[in-house]
Amino acid sequence: MLLALYLVVLFPVSMQQLLDFHHKLQAVLDHKNVVTDLLIKIEEKSKVKKIFIVYAIETKAKDDDTKWLTYWVVYASISLIECLIFLYLMLPIDSNGSVLLYTKFIRPLVLDHQKGIDEAIDKTSQFVSDSAKKGFLL
Repeated sequence: MLLALYLVVLFPVSMQQLLDFHHKLQAVLDHKNVVTDLLIKIEEKSKVKKIFIVYAIETKAKDDDTKWLTYWVVYASISLIECLIFLYLMLPIDSNGSVLLYTKFIRPLVLDHQKGIDEAIDKTSQFVSDSAKKGFLL
């Protein structure tokens, strides 16, 4: 329904055309195929059920609809951006995002703080070693 409202704003179409589109889209989504199987797996893994959107729309107080639907739109947008970032990091080229991120940010940061990092590792190692010795003696 939200998609229908969005389409009405963007494209001047009749309600019948929107209903026809909705029915065709629903038929495609109901048809079992690779894409729908993937969408089902995503829904199962994310634990976000599509019925929650319906619940948000059907509440008596309509002002909370905007809040919850805005939340889900932002959540989906962040997930999409995250996916695009991971794709950029894994591009199968020599200068992909992970190489750039490492050479421009991570490596200089580690090299600048290498002495402090080594000291922290040594202190942690000594603490764990001492704690283990005390634990075994009890």
